[in-house]
Amino acid sequence: MTTSCENDDDEVLNEEQEKLIKITEKIFDDNILISNTSINYTYGSNNYVTTELSSSGAEKHYYYNDDNQLTNYQTIDNGTLSDYEFEYNIDGLIINKLDSNDNIIYYYQYNSFQQLINVNDVLSLTYSNDGNIATKTDSNGNVDSYEYDNKNNPYKLLFPESVSKINFWNNNNIISENQTDYTIEYI
Repeated sequence: MTTSCENDDDEVLNEEQEKLIKITEKIFDDNILISNTSINYTYGSNNYVTTELSSSGAEKHYYYNDDNQLTNYQTIDNGTLSDYEFEYNIDGLIINKLDSNDNIIYYYQYNSFQQLINVNDVLSLTYSNDGNIATKTDSNGNVDSYEYDNKNNPYKLLFPESVSKINFWNNNNIISENQTDYTIEYI
């Protein structure tokens, strides 16, 4: 899977800039197409995504406060509604995410550089000098490591920065992911 921006400028979106409106993901196994999914995006007046519609029929709806912080989002998939709410600290970082369907609270911890380093004490992260996630380690000691290209990650423009952090969206695009049991390469 390849995901990249044609423009490497690090500019903030404004109303005149182009927005990502559709992503198509094609997954192949031995050169045989096994999955073809598209996601269409719509944006609000704050230039952040308000709706995702998948070709599979799944929907996501995003809601923001006056500070452009994501307050909650809802997913509708196969007729099932799921709702997630967010709580922020004084620095504008997400510190809790409540999954109201499963009654699970995710707790997020950050380092002094405001980089996410821990989720519920079951996932820890380290970063490279350029701010990308270098490794993810789970509570079983399984370590995933990552390599990146030098292109801007288009997902970083869809939502406020605090949302990018908890979704592990990096500054650049992953080109190689070495997981504990196998390696994934993106072309």
